[in-house]
Amino acid sequence: MKTIKQYNQPGGYRELIKLGKVGANREWVGVVRAEEKGDYKLNIVVEHKESETRSQVVVRAIAKNGARVSLSGMIKIPKGVKEIDSQLELRILLLDDKSSGMVDPQLEIESDEVRVGHSASVSKINENQVRYLMSRGISKTEAESEIMEGWLSDIMI
Repeated sequence: MKTIKQYNQPGGYRELIKLGKVGANREWVGVVRAEEKGDYKLNIVVEHKESETRSQVVVRAIAKNGARVSLSGMIKIPKGVKEIDSQLELRILLLDDKSSGMVDPQLEIESDEVRVGHSASVSKINENQVRYLMSRGISKTEAESEIMEGWLSDIMI
C-alpha cells in the first residue's frame, strides 16, 4: 500500500507507521512545501512489530522565503523480529539563502536478521541549472519552479 501526504503549512507534524502483520508492506511518501516563512517540522516513526515486513519511507521538502524545515525519522525493530526490509530517505532542497534545513534519520534495531538503511541530505538549488534554463528564455522564477517540480515529481510515481 502506498500513502502520499503533503504538508504545506508551518507547524509540527508526526506520523506513526506500524507494520503489525506478518508480510505487511508499506510505501509512504511525504512532501513538505515550505513556501512561506515559519517552522515546518515532520517526525516519522516506522515500527516493525512482526517478521517479514517491508517499508519504504521517502520525504522530500522544498524550502524558500525564509522557511525552516526539520525532518526526523526513526525505524524501530524490536528483538525477535526477523526478515525485515526497511528504508528511510529524508531530503531537503533549499531554494534561497534565507531558508534552512535539518535532517535526522535514526535506527533503533534490536534484531540481527534485517536489511535496513537510511539516507539524508540538505542541498541548495543548482544555480547552473537555473542559468541554463534562463538562457533558454525562461524567467528565474519559472526556472526554479521547474527544477523544484522535477525534484519532487520522481517520488510521486
